[in-house]
Amino acid sequence: MSKEQPQKSSPHASQWLVKWLTGPELLEMAGAELHSRGEALARKGRVLTWGVEANTLSGLVRGRSGVRHEVRLVAEEDSLEAECQCSRYHQEGVCEHVVALGLVWLAAMASQEDVSRPPSTDVDLPWTPEGVGEWLEAHHVTHLRRVPLLALEALLPKGFGATHGLYRIAEEPLTSLLDGTLELPTTYSAKARSLLVQAAWARAESEAHIVRQGVEYERQHPEPPSPTDARLVPLVQALQQVRARVRAHAVPRLLSLVRCELNFTDKPLVAHVHEPIYLFGSRSILDASLHQRCVQVDLLPLLEGEDAVTCSVCAPVPPALCLHALTALDSLLVSLGESRRVKENAWLAERLFEAPGRQLLSALDKASLLARTRQETRSPVQVSFRLEGVAHGTPHLRAYLHRPLKRGGLSKGTPVAPRDEAEALATLVSPEEVEAFELCRLIPEQYDAGARHRMLVHALKLLAHSSRLVLESRLEVPLRVRSVTIGFTFEEMGEGEAGLRVRPSVAGTPVPPWVWRGQLHRSAPQPWLYVEREVPRVSLVSVPPEALAVLGSVVEYGGRLPAPARAEVLRRLGGVESAFPVSLPPSLEAREVPAEPGLLLRLRPTGAESLEGSLLVRPLPEAPPLVPGEGAEIVRGVRGGERVRVRRALEAERSEAAALLERLELSLEEHGHFTLEGPEAALGFLERLEPLTGPGVRVEWEERPWSVVRSPDARGLQVAVRRERDWFGVEGGVQLEGDRVELAVLLDAMRRGHRYVPLAPGRWMRLTEQLREQLSPLADLAHASHGKWEVSAAAAPVLDGLSEAGAEVAAPPDWRQLAGRIREAQRMKVPVPTGLKAELRDYQREGFQWMARLAEWGGGGCLADDMGLGKTLQALALLLHRAKAGPALVVAPTSVCFNWVREAARFAPSLKVQAYREAERESLLSGLGARDVVVVSYTLLTRDVARFSEVSFATLVLDEAQAVKNPDTARAKAVRALNAEARMALSGTPVENRLSELWSLFRLVFPGLLGSRESFRERFAAPIERTKDPRARAALARVVRPFMLRRTKGEVARELPPRLETVVPITLSEGERRLYEDTRLAALARLKDAEGPRKRFEVLAALTRLRLAACHPRLVDSDSPLSSSKLERLLEVVDTLRSEGSRALVFSQFVKHLALVREALEARGVSLQYLDGQTPAAERETRVAAFQRGEGEVFLISLKAGGTGLNLTAADHVLHLDPWWNPAAEDQATDRAHRIGQTKPVTVTRLISEGTIEEAILALHEEKRDLASSLLSEADGAAALSTEQLLALLRYGPEAESTTTSGGMLPARRASVGLESSGPSPA
Repeated sequence: MSKEQPQKSSPHASQWLVKWLTGPELLEMAGAELHSRGEALARKGRVLTWGVEANTLSGLVRGRSGVRHEVRLVAEEDSLEAECQCSRYHQEGVCEHVVALGLVWLAAMASQEDVSRPPSTDVDLPWTPEGVGEWLEAHHVTHLRRVPLLALEALLPKGFGATHGLYRIAEEPLTSLLDGTLELPTTYSAKARSLLVQAAWARAESEAHIVRQGVEYERQHPEPPSPTDARLVPLVQALQQVRARVRAHAVPRLLSLVRCELNFTDKPLVAHVHEPIYLFGSRSILDASLHQRCVQVDLLPLLEGEDAVTCSVCAPVPPALCLHALTALDSLLVSLGESRRVKENAWLAERLFEAPGRQLLSALDKASLLARTRQETRSPVQVSFRLEGVAHGTPHLRAYLHRPLKRGGLSKGTPVAPRDEAEALATLVSPEEVEAFELCRLIPEQYDAGARHRMLVHALKLLAHSSRLVLESRLEVPLRVRSVTIGFTFEEMGEGEAGLRVRPSVAGTPVPPWVWRGQLHRSAPQPWLYVEREVPRVSLVSVPPEALAVLGSVVEYGGRLPAPARAEVLRRLGGVESAFPVSLPPSLEAREVPAEPGLLLRLRPTGAESLEGSLLVRPLPEAPPLVPGEGAEIVRGVRGGERVRVRRALEAERSEAAALLERLELSLEEHGHFTLEGPEAALGFLERLEPLTGPGVRVEWEERPWSVVRSPDARGLQVAVRRERDWFGVEGGVQLEGDRVELAVLLDAMRRGHRYVPLAPGRWMRLTEQLREQLSPLADLAHASHGKWEVSAAAAPVLDGLSEAGAEVAAPPDWRQLAGRIREAQRMKVPVPTGLKAELRDYQREGFQWMARLAEWGGGGCLADDMGLGKTLQALALLLHRAKAGPALVVAPTSVCFNWVREAARFAPSLKVQAYREAERESLLSGLGARDVVVVSYTLLTRDVARFSEVSFATLVLDEAQAVKNPDTARAKAVRALNAEARMALSGTPVENRLSELWSLFRLVFPGLLGSRESFRERFAAPIERTKDPRARAALARVVRPFMLRRTKGEVARELPPRLETVVPITLSEGERRLYEDTRLAALARLKDAEGPRKRFEVLAALTRLRLAACHPRLVDSDSPLSSSKLERLLEVVDTLRSEGSRALVFSQFVKHLALVREALEARGVSLQYLDGQTPAAERETRVAAFQRGEGEVFLISLKAGGTGLNLTAADHVLHLDPWWNPAAEDQATDRAHRIGQTKPVTVTRLISEGTIEEAILALHEEKRDLASSLLSEADGAAALSTEQLLALLRYGPEAESTTTSGGMLPARRASVGLESSGPSPA
């Protein structure tokens, strides 16, 4: 379909339109989601006509449904106003049609600017290489040095490139034109040169403009939009961390002017962000080979914290830290929050967080099957590894295959041929045998003898414990393998000879010297192979350099020593006995002395914060230390000129070392070494070591030893509070043995959970438990910002506590006044206002007094009681208590504003309450005084925030405060602009999806309590949401606990009458059953070939159709003659209730279903009220009041429109016609009747069609409530389930009594689904 081209008039406009109608202003006005929708409309050509007259831009925009809307943007001297006919504009004060019109006009202005601008005539532009370089640096566009001249083609007159041979210089850098270093061909005329230079400067200035806009946008919007799929939160957090690293090296650009293209590849999962090589106005050229010129973000390594961003232009190998990488990351972050990419984002979430688990489970199943198959079909052939060629000095290892013989047993074996390799490998069990087999195959291919030897030794080590290794001359016995160091044995000569004989030895056994002659002459690589055929055994003999010298002498000259050489031998042995094993005859053996007990720890610092060490023993002080339990059993040395020796108890050494390691919580590496990384590990080790030090554990430091001193308590602490504009700063420190430790360092250590603070190199202070307990509250409430620590008013009691504990606290007068007000407020007795025409329950009185004390000193808080516990009544008591302090403002959703006016008239008639929508607005706000209360909707407040911000209110109450959970919306910004002395929020669900909602709420009611957005995300949101950090969770709870009060019905409202819940099973007629099954099977057939996001979309659509079919045949086939079994059963229930004098609320998710029910009830003469999303606010109030007065036996309500904000205690029955995915949404609807003020037991009835998807959804409620709670709250409940889980629901039919999914098991259909429980339901 071709796009409609807009009919344009001149874009010229007044200075105010130019000033106020900018890209950032549009984004600020609309928010990210609406701005994205507007971009889509503009891109698709939905702006049909537009024109500018004076300070007004007007146009005709075609919406998504084809309706044409007249849109106006009017710029005044101090603001920009918008108008549109659509319903969204009337609800929110802005819409996507306004954004689309503004973007089209901005593009036209930019295009006109591009064509008319003559940069070459600007005398301020540099022209030397140095000047151009400085200009590029100053404007953050140094990346233009990599942009080729080809990018200028679209800026030049048509045909310029062909006429002037632009292709010959196309790859030259654009900046070479700017600084004059490029010599243009002589064929270029002066005019052509000027055009080329102008185009280059236009490109440069355009890029600089995009960067300026990007920096400004980043300043105004430091956070990306929330992802459309909650499962993508970890990805957003990982992207933000990478972005922070890249941002330190590059500057952002305004994405709406860059227009990147985003694609994903599945295997591997990589995001490809393609950027036009030329960006200017509304035109762009995309490079032909997109994947060769793009930024790639490898998502799986990124989630693991690795550098996973590359740029084809600047950094083909990660990490990319360039402007292109930053633009790509910003594009990716924005795309994750765009409503138009809901399907793509759902696919991405599925691919990142759901598919890996399924694939891994499938792989494990496959591996298990393969393992069983191998065990069951084990081949009768066997493999052996034969060490051959030893006798000829050419040892080699060869694999043999042994096949079964007809007479029984196995053949002698034949070398494994290439054709037999697969069969041979299948018989091997351990990975070591498989690796050895591969080495046998590779060794003959090596040309280097050293490489062949190393591979042979490695193969023998792998087979050291395998029964398959044999010696060629002893095939019947497995060959044993050991590693030893060569030694020497000194023996007395035979009778008649007084000399000594020296022979090499292996593990203490003498070996003829000639055995080693070949290795010595060839300088054979070590270890050497020594084969004992009789055992059989092969020893891998290591020969240290000291032993090599002695061995060479013994082999070449023999090992005879004359008698006179004895003394010299003994003298020289002392220097080599630690290098290799030595055995001596009794006549030469040293005198045995007792071994020195105990262990030795040698320590040395590595860097400023880590330690290395060795755990050793020194049984003989005159000999070098040794690893406990390793080495020679005899240790010799010289003591006072006499040779002495000790006999080590190797097993005792090992036991003693193991016990010490356990007490020190230490593990060793090779040769007794260990490493302790970081101060917590190193200093904790030293503290554990200190009480153990003594004769049994000696410590030696190779350098100056480290020391740890303990901190004083609060009595040694100095704290100073200073005033900094609209916040307070805190600083101070503690003096310790001549060193000063700053308070900032102490707080940072507390925040990170560190127990040690550095004082000087090798000198540390340990934070005692007492000081940690005293500083912990301050560490919770203080926030690091730009090198300083900030505190809010909430820290006043904490600093008071430090002062009482002995700290020296210095504070300015206004802080001390604030602290005094807080102390007085906490001690203040707060009586219930006499003007309150209601008796408060105990918990309500407690809630009112809690709010009153906070408000007394200007604090803010959130009353988060369960639905139905009377939050409105408690807030009215607060407004009465503070009535004399000045006017109050109540901000609430449109649907409950009337309830506030009515409840105030009933319980607080002395207050002068006026609804803003019904009043003369300007005169109302200008004449406010004591006892005045204005009730306004969030929508009207957003529209008229300028008026409200000029009024100072004594009290501000935000009802259903979750409505402002997104801090970037115009609604939240409007609330922040209000002036109020005390601020209170009312919300039963202060956190619905993520912790950032809590930060947004407290930013409105208690600014500064949770710090900046970035600080909150780093301190609390990221560690709690990503790693479930218990320390961060506990700290956040401590911070908000004094300012959030939450009580559940189960805790406080025991006087509520019971709530009885029952399920009424509906048996479908034969015709209904066929229709349902036809619908289900047709959906499954359509889904056979569906893949990816499209499959998920079709599954969701099919599930909705099934839910409709389970309710009424006419909801899926408007011409169906079939009656509805569910409707017939409902009519029976209603007749019973009428006969008993009861009244009922009837909820359904489907408005069409309610219409059919309404038609049937009216036909029976049942009086009723009706409410859905199209009911105007004033009419809602009228119908609710009428029902409460007794007008209507039944109230039909759509679940979304009436699930919150209504008080309908006149009903004592609640009927749910169709189960909703999220049980919490149904509970909210039920609480319209089961709430404070209800005097009768409330019966909740769910009508469930047997054998349909409704049973499966109910099973999620009953048996998998945690799974149901993972669905999207309040909106489309199926979006958070995987596609396979959704398909399991779709398959729920006669042919599957139970269905297993990756998410769990759906229970088999029950014969009787009726379940009843009495008493209050869980909150």
